[in-house]
Amino acid sequence: NGGPFKDIYSFCERVDGRAANRACVESLIKAGAFDSISNGCDRAALLAALEDALVHGSRSREDRHSGQGNLFGNDDAHPSAQPRMPQVAAWTEKQRLEQEKAVLGFYFYGHPLAEVRELVEGLSSCSIRSLSEIPEGYVALIGAYVNQLDTKITRAKGEKMAVLSVEDFTGNTQVVVFPRAYEKFKNLLQPDQILFFYGKTKISDYDGAASKRTDEENDEGPVVSILADEILTVEAAAQRFIGEVSLSLSAEFSGADYAGAQARFRSLLGILKNYPGQAPVYFNLELDGGPGAPAIVSVRASDNTRVNPSPEL
Repeated sequence: NGGPFKDIYSFCERVDGRAANRACVESLIKAGAFDSISNGCDRAALLAALEDALVHGSRSREDRHSGQGNLFGNDDAHPSAQPRMPQVAAWTEKQRLEQEKAVLGFYFYGHPLAEVRELVEGLSSCSIRSLSEIPEGYVALIGAYVNQLDTKITRAKGEKMAVLSVEDFTGNTQVVVFPRAYEKFKNLLQPDQILFFYGKTKISDYDGAASKRTDEENDEGPVVSILADEILTVEAAAQRFIGEVSLSLSAEFSGADYAGAQARFRSLLGILKNYPGQAPVYFNLELDGGPGAPAIVSVRASDNTRVNPSPEL
């Protein structure tokens, strides 16, 4: 009744607070349910407006029930009667995803690994889901997002160690960091970080790891953890494991417009020179005209054009 909601105010005007209380609406905002009627406002602004919207909606319903609303017609026709949206700082992508997962239990509109997806998938020796396919004791390298960090004290020597809950695009698992590795990499161990973990696989028996999985995940096989020997940031993993950088150049770099192609290539070289490093660069140039076309010609750039294969590049 009344057609689609126009914004958070019309929602609160038409939906009884007993059916959707403050906590319910707050969760809906954090989950992104109001994004389509946000009128360009960030979820942070919607949350900041919620109190006024609930009060406004309650008064509007009371006026309708008492008959006062009929003096002016439908309130939707008088947007000036609504409070203004507050001006607040927008959430960062990280904040938005954290709030989203807090209410849904999973990421829906994005993923914290999305910005470095190519590096995570390209450098990892396998995904978390496929860890169960690797024989126990084999070495693996996985890139993952750290959701939780639990530090522990060993019984034998009273040394610190850590158990991390991590996830990639395919699932979640645990990374166990024993005292020697913990002492070496403890400065990197923080929640809400993207890290690479190198170590042996182990069918897990740490602190109820299986109890943290869903029934569907438990049906997929045993919980396989990584016993981390080495922990790397994204930048460090890129520098260590990327041996070269290959760039595929479309035919516009070799077309009839020589001056244009030259300008585009100079612009590309300018970008590369902003990231000096040790990795050689190869240009894979598509040729769509001339003898032997279509073809792809690979050209190695001079040593002056070596780059640092960082996520920014």
